[in-house]
Amino acid sequence: MRKLLLMVVLMGLPCWAQDDSGAIELGAQLKLGMAQNLVLKSIEKQYEVKQLSDPTQFVVFSKPKDGEKPHWEGMLTFKEAKLSSVERLWAYQNDDNSVALAKSLVGVLSSWIKDGASKCTVESLMSDAPDAQGETIFLNCGKRSLKVSVAKVAGYKEDVSVSEVLGQ
Repeated sequence: MRKLLLMVVLMGLPCWAQDDSGAIELGAQLKLGMAQNLVLKSIEKQYEVKQLSDPTQFVVFSKPKDGEKPHWEGMLTFKEAKLSSVERLWAYQNDDNSVALAKSLVGVLSSWIKDGASKCTVESLMSDAPDAQGETIFLNCGKRSLKVSVAKVAGYKEDVSVSEVLGQ
C-alpha cells in the first residue's frame, strides 16, 4: 500500500534531482582533495576558521555581529594538506524543539542498529502545489523507514514531523 501511494504521489508531483557532484557547500564549493590553503582562503571570505589542537582539523564559525556569539557552521579535516573530510552543520539551535528532534532521530536510528539494520537507501520527495509545499526524506532500511517531513500549507504554520514506518 505504501509503495502504491508513494508511486502515485511521485507521478503527480515535480520530482528532484540528486547532486552526485561530490561537492559540499560551506562558504564555497568544496571537494575532497582540494588544497588546504585554497579551502581556507575561500571559506574565510564568509566564515571564521579556527584551528584545533590537532593541526589537521579546523572549526568553521559564523562571523558574529556585535554582541553575538559565533555559531558553529562546520568542520574541516586535512591530510597531507589536502581536504579529506568536510562536515556541514545544517541545524544548531539550543532550544527544546531542536533537542527533542535530535533525540528522536538518535532514538530511532539507535534502535535500528541494535536490531541489526545496516543496509539502507535514501529517497527524497518534494511537492510544490499552489497551496502547499513540502519535502520528505525517507531512510529505508528493510521493512523500516524513517520519514522526515517539512510542510507548509496555506493558512497554517510550517510543520515538521519525524516518523518511523514499518511496512512493505
